[in-house]
Amino acid sequence: MWQRFERNELTWDQLMEHLFADYFKAYHQLNVPGRKTIQTYLKYLSNNHQLVSGTRTVMEYLKQNNYHVYAVTNGQKIVQDQRLKDAKLLQYFDDIFISQVIGLQKPNKEMFDFVLHHINGHRNNTLMIGDSLSSDIQGGINAHLDTVWFNPHSLHNSTRLKPTFEIHRLTELKAIL
Repeated sequence: MWQRFERNELTWDQLMEHLFADYFKAYHQLNVPGRKTIQTYLKYLSNNHQLVSGTRTVMEYLKQNNYHVYAVTNGQKIVQDQRLKDAKLLQYFDDIFISQVIGLQKPNKEMFDFVLHHINGHRNNTLMIGDSLSSDIQGGINAHLDTVWFNPHSLHNSTRLKPTFEIHRLTELKAIL
């Protein structure tokens, strides 16, 4: 369903209504209220985060070297705000762009156009870094940006997508920048 949402086949409201309701019905033969169940899930999700190894090192490096860093996420505002606050990462971002707030989502080119416009960014010196081939890398490609696929588990890329770079540890970003 997330991929259908990314392809604009579902609205955010449809996703919220059906994601858990359809899952529990199909796999557990249970009828659950979709919207209420996802709200409960998001509440718990917002109180949980785990930093990837090397996150602080890389974020400090970026800040010390005057890179501008932006978060672009398809997540829910309540979840992203709480997680970044609890992880003490807010200080590293120049701005945060959340699809729920903007009304656009990755991988749509319009999401990236919106962000580039708001940051006075240029495609030739903007790098999209992400762990999702279907939203981050596809979105970067759609927007004609260089891309970095963060692939910490060394997964095989069986898609037609070709990121500009692939890294397995965040600290490898330093060599690319």
